[in-house]
Amino acid sequence: GARCDCGAALAAPWASMFSANGEAGACPACRGLGFLQRCDPERLVSHPHLPLAAGAMAGTRFGAHLGESDGQYIATLRTAAQAAGLDLERPWRELGAEARRLAMQGSGDRIHEVAWRYRRGRSEGLHTLRTPWAGFVHLVDREYERIHADAKGEELASLMADAPCPACAGARLNPAALAFRFAGLDLAGWAALPLVEVRGRLEAVAGTPWPGPLQGAVEALTGDLLRRLRALAEAGLDHLSMGREMASLSGGEAQRVRLAAALGGGL
Repeated sequence: GARCDCGAALAAPWASMFSANGEAGACPACRGLGFLQRCDPERLVSHPHLPLAAGAMAGTRFGAHLGESDGQYIATLRTAAQAAGLDLERPWRELGAEARRLAMQGSGDRIHEVAWRYRRGRSEGLHTLRTPWAGFVHLVDREYERIHADAKGEELASLMADAPCPACAGARLNPAALAFRFAGLDLAGWAALPLVEVRGRLEAVAGTPWPGPLQGAVEALTGDLLRRLRALAEAGLDHLSMGREMASLSGGEAQRVRLAAALGGGL
């Protein structure tokens, strides 16, 4: 989602490496969003009173395809369940946490010897395959990644929900940007603080001697940031943080953020 424009009020022209809005600083996994769209099992299982192989996922065409009783995916799931000593033939709502986790998240890298008894119209037979069990959530994720830009992806979009990016844990930045620390915190740590605390920490750091050429850089950075932070404080906004969602601000707060950004920028 859109982030609070406090970031614009505090931005420095040399800090593109530390911006999640550009390739230089953004987490490559989530492209700087801080979240990924992932299949929500609660949305996929549209009929929890039914077993997975008998219509529990039939709310969408792809879900119905995954749950075909004579299909490859159910055959693989049954093999994985047998290997784990689990019963997945009962209605979804009656399954325990371990059985649900196996069905949705898979069995990791383990390779299963699957005897798939298929039936397609009048054709039927036995097909054997060696395959891992990916889990229904990951199967939906892969299909959505493949077709999300097409009209066919609209149906699958109803199964997706925003989940924190596992690579950056929602910080939006890449590892190189997060490796830098200032006064004990990386940029994500600073962004999570209320602006009043950011200002207090920077004021404490401002008088600290720094070795060699760092002195001038730190003085320039803290001086610019403190000027912008004071503009935000004068607008009554120092309770906010840079990580606040723009949509979570009131209309008055949003207007004052924009005003403070203009004043802090010397306009």
